[in-house]
Amino acid sequence: MPKLTALIHVDEASRELQRTLESVQFADDILVIIDTAGADDALKFARKLHARLKTRIPGVSAGAYAMDAFYDWVLVLRPGEWLSSQTVDGLRRWREQKKDTETGYELPVHSAQGSTRALRLVNRQQMNWTGELPPKSGGVKELPFAA
Repeated sequence: MPKLTALIHVDEASRELQRTLESVQFADDILVIIDTAGADDALKFARKLHARLKTRIPGVSAGAYAMDAFYDWVLVLRPGEWLSSQTVDGLRRWREQKKDTETGYELPVHSAQGSTRALRLVNRQQMNWTGELPPKSGGVKELPFAA
């Protein structure tokens, strides 16, 4: 059964973290990278979910924090983005398989600006990235079961 880490980068201005965290509660590990160790309500909520909080190190690229994930599969979201209940159900069904060696999957991601499909579930053994989000990659499939 593939396990996954939800990885979320938060800057000081992020006020929309709670909805993002609510949509990834099913993850085996939640890792929140913060610019400052502030104690706002969203970070308190993250602690309630037993999320790991890690302060960003200046000069370290955002993608490097995938190495801090407990699991090879990394679900990357920005604060203010969330997964629908149908996508969460699809991810739960995907996790029922014994093994998956794909590079990654595109998922439907929602935000106040609308919805899009993007590469957000990545096998870090198959792909490294430096930016906040994994780059678009040829041959990446849509996640089976995700609506």
